[in-house]
Amino acid sequence: VFHCAAMFFAEWVDAVPSLEEPAASVRALGTVSQAAYWVPAVLLVVATRRVWPPALALMGLALAGVGATMLWPFELSTHLGWIAAAVVAIAAVAAGFVARPAPSEPGARSSRGHRDGIPA
Repeated sequence: VFHCAAMFFAEWVDAVPSLEEPAASVRALGTVSQAAYWVPAVLLVVATRRVWPPALALMGLALAGVGATMLWPFELSTHLGWIAAAVVAIAAVAAGFVARPAPSEPGARSSRGHRDGIPA
């Protein structure tokens, strides 16, 4: 979030006295900028590794697309498209954490230990 804020909302971030220097480092697109993007992106994938594997792969691909289009010369519209894909993928993964799967048959326990939608 800080990386995007530093890049797209520079005036707002620079208004906070302690953030002006780190934001300038992010906008320079050097090593600090790469670390400010890739470390949180990798941590997000690692933190959500127990979700459905195709969803995790889609989120990882979208985050990689954002990083690649940010650091290599791509059109801004391509980068924004990858950002939109990442937002959708992250939202889908987050929704997977709150969705309750329906039991397959009456009285069966769901994967979370519930019986007929009632906690055990």
